[in-house]
Amino acid sequence: MQLAPILYRLFLKTAPEEYPVLKKAKRPEQVGVSSRQLRKVDQMIQNDIKAGFPGAALIIIKDGKIVHQKKAYGYRQKYDGTTELKSYKKK
Repeated sequence: MQLAPILYRLFLKTAPEEYPVLKKAKRPEQVGVSSRQLRKVDQMIQNDIKAGFPGAALIIIKDGKIVHQKKAYGYRQKYDGTTELKSYKKK
């Protein structure tokens, strides 16, 4: 038995799948989501950030449409005042 045909079939089965391209809903209400409720979610996350949670990312999708997308909440690097910050040099 040759190894090449087995590996070929194995890699074909594990090849990455294609994912659909999602489009943004013009308004949340277009897909049955309340803008008011989305503002509440934003506020809840902001309150958690103020309470010490370092960060979050959020995307809400309904019926294949992006209803709400916030790339990031919070801090990239939070400084507590007791430790030295790391300095990264770009190459």
